[in-house]
Amino acid sequence: MGGSPADVKKEVIAACQACNAETGWDISLIDDLIQKGYDINLSLGHVGDILSLAVGSDKLPLVEYLLNHGADPNANLRGETYSALELAIITNASLSIISMLIDRGAAVKQRSAALFAAQGGRLDVLKHLIASGAGVDSLPDNEDVYDNAREQDDWGTPLHGAAGNRQVDCVSWLLEAGASRDIKNHNGLTPRQVAEKRGHTECVELFN
Repeated sequence: MGGSPADVKKEVIAACQACNAETGWDISLIDDLIQKGYDINLSLGHVGDILSLAVGSDKLPLVEYLLNHGADPNANLRGETYSALELAIITNASLSIISMLIDRGAAVKQRSAALFAAQGGRLDVLKHLIASGAGVDSLPDNEDVYDNAREQDDWGTPLHGAAGNRQVDCVSWLLEAGASRDIKNHNGLTPRQVAEKRGHTECVELFN
């Protein structure tokens, strides 16, 4: 596929935008790009790749199409930080998209997916991630986690994330699921101490 990287990026973004409910999820422009030799896993820079665009726009039919045509959910990052799965969680994409990404091999171990789900109170997603092997006490452990993220009080295990954001249902479920109350995060705080520091009394009481 010819053209400068900027031109390719514009074409891909336009093709992604054209695929929507109003057009009946028309993928003709994307098909044209693929026929011209477009690599579906090509990085578009800061925005990630075409799968990132589809996930970030909560376009289930397009996500499914891309995955069926070879899109790799682990190939590129949005903003050098978020995998397609993590992006789906923080942008409140549907559980159907999240499930599809996991089924197609999106990494759940040593990533931030479970932490993001807990921070955002997405209990349905959190349960699915834990069932898929994320680990109830998982700590993000990859090169895409920056120090300024680790330095936040609500960084750590999913229980840290839930307790630090007043996500009572997630805290309750994690405790019932056997999450450790004693693991300390980068700032040396346990989940209870995070809740106490942020004044989330409803969460603190669950630790009693």
